[in-house]
Amino acid sequence: MEVTSRSPMTRFALQIWPQDIGDGRVEWRGKVHHLDSREARYFRDWPTMLSFIEAALGEGPLAAPSLRDGQQS
Repeated sequence: MEVTSRSPMTRFALQIWPQDIGDGRVEWRGKVHHLDSREARYFRDWPTMLSFIEAALGEGPLAAPSLRDGQQS
């Protein structure tokens, strides 16, 4: 049996917070952090978050350049 160096498990941390956008409106924002690679992505919608996770799992392309260690665009 061949052993690979890649673990079948990966870890993500997800942060979600409300952002006041004026006129009493709130928009939910978030950050997903791939703990194994240390890459992170800020997002305003679920498709952006999901595309990052899929790419980290090798199941889809990254929708935007990745961010490292808390850098914001």
